[in-house]
Amino acid sequence: MAEKLEPGIAALTDPLAKPLATATILLALVLLVLFLVALRTAAAVFINNSEEGRTQHEDRPWPARAETSSRGRVGETARWRPVVVLLAVCGSIGGAYKRWDTGGPLDTPRVSLAAAERAVWSAWQARHDRIRRARRHEMKEHAALVVGALRAMEAKQDSQADTGQVFEDTARMLLKIAQRYGEGRTLALWDPEDL
Repeated sequence: MAEKLEPGIAALTDPLAKPLATATILLALVLLVLFLVALRTAAAVFINNSEEGRTQHEDRPWPARAETSSRGRVGETARWRPVVVLLAVCGSIGGAYKRWDTGGPLDTPRVSLAAAERAVWSAWQARHDRIRRARRHEMKEHAALVVGALRAMEAKQDSQADTGQVFEDTARMLLKIAQRYGEGRTLALWDPEDL
C-alpha cells in the first residue's frame, strides 16, 4: 500500500518535480469533490421524497399546474424558454453588428433568425397549458404573421444598403417580442400595423 501512495506523496511535496503525477492527483481530488457534492444533492432529494406524512404537493410554493405542462416539460423554466432564445438571437445580432462596425460591410456575417422563428411558433404552447380550439387557431395565425415579419427582417440583411440599421431594427424587434411574451401578451407579440 505504501508503494502506491509514495508517488502521490512525492508529487504533493514537490509538485514541480513530477507535473504529470501532480495533475493526476489534482484531477482525482476534483473528481472526488464533485462526486461528494453530487452524492450530497442526491441524498437530500431522496430524504425529502421519503419523509412520512407529506403528500405529493404539500409545502410547495407554486401551484401543481405549473409543475409540468401538458407536453411534459418541467416547471416554470420551460415557459421562459422563448424569451431566452430570443435574447440569445439578439446577442448574435449584437456580435454581427460589432463585426460590421469594425470590419465593414464585406466582413459582416449573415444572422439567421430561424431559432427566433421556432421560439415564436411555439411561444403560445409554452405559455398556456390548455387552450380552446378556436383560440388556438387565433394564436397560430398571429404566430405566422410574426414569423413572416421576422423573415422579412432577415431578408433585409441582403437587400438594404445600411446593414447596421437592419441589425438595430432586428434587435429592437426581437426585444419587443420578448418583452411582450414576458408580459403574457401572446396574441400581441408584434403590432398589427407593423405586420
